[in-house]
Amino acid sequence: MMTDRDFLETCHIEVESLFSKYPEYIALDSFNLKSYIGTQLHLKGLKIPDARKIFADGFSFSTLQLNKQIYIWDYIWHQTDVFEIKSLALFFLDKNYSKVDALLLWDTIKQWTSSIDNWAHSDGLSKIYSHMLELIGKNVYTQLEKWNTSSNPWERRQSIVSLLYYRRNRKVFLAFEEYIILIDALLTDKDYYVQKGIGWTLRELLQQYESETFEYIMAHAHLITSTAYYATAEKMTNTQKEQFKLLRKKN
Repeated sequence: MMTDRDFLETCHIEVESLFSKYPEYIALDSFNLKSYIGTQLHLKGLKIPDARKIFADGFSFSTLQLNKQIYIWDYIWHQTDVFEIKSLALFFLDKNYSKVDALLLWDTIKQWTSSIDNWAHSDGLSKIYSHMLELIGKNVYTQLEKWNTSSNPWERRQSIVSLLYYRRNRKVFLAFEEYIILIDALLTDKDYYVQKGIGWTLRELLQQYESETFEYIMAHAHLITSTAYYATAEKMTNTQKEQFKLLRKKN
């Protein structure tokens, strides 16, 4: 008799077998995709449309109830060491996050960040987490607060990028203070990808709380790193950019 674990492993093997026919990615002299992504996972080098087609074609378990598929993809996420297979799990979340019980989904996928090792999967999770923040705000925000002080830089990055992801996709917003307290705690963080997240989140926050965010940026211009600078200034008006640039030069 097949146990639940046996069934999950069968599903895992099915997905892995689809990728076994693809050779390991070999870097070109002019460009190394694996280094660009920054992952230690096995990489096949498939283009995103090709990976999405594999997902769209479906699997033997794709007709099961979505709540059951959550557990399958959760198992696969934690078992696989193939970059593209983890990406399939994110495709599943992106397609179905609004169709399942939000608390059930959150209790499962909040564990995924601990195994992140690259910005692409980090950003993919941030997209989903930002949706979850809208759906079950307190549950998600409490976790973001915990990640904000984590020793794991990918968890620290999640604590800020998941706040908004892209402002244009948000329908529900927190108070300005709830955003800025998490950003402020990491403003001088030493990790490169956390700093990229700082710039990203300040850029998006500026689109929602323009005056408050610009005032914060100007007051802390001397602490905003060169890594965070470009994204922070990206969507400023020309006048704001000039003021920000001049103040940084003074400091």
